[in-house]
Amino acid sequence: MENLSDELSAVAIATLRYQFPYMEQRRHLPDTPAVLTATVVAAVQAAKKAAPDLPILAGGKSMGGRMTSQAAQHPLDGVQGLIFFGFPLHPPKPARN
Repeated sequence: MENLSDELSAVAIATLRYQFPYMEQRRHLPDTPAVLTATVVAAVQAAKKAAPDLPILAGGKSMGGRMTSQAAQHPLDGVQGLIFFGFPLHPPKPARN
């Protein structure tokens, strides 16, 4: 995501990168879906505050994309579009023995 952010910056597209709490705390188990989607909403609000005159697109890679798609089921205020990097947009199925 850092490389993508650098590439977008090179063509005058601002980005706001963030991490979920479990990643910040270096835990292996993800936060609950409620915490993950609340983190997406908080990131969108931070982007709007940091750049109020720019159009806002929300998205992410892998789980970030999946949680953004979940958060967007209830309109993300001010978001004009969604961008996903990395699929699938659903949780992985448990391994079969």
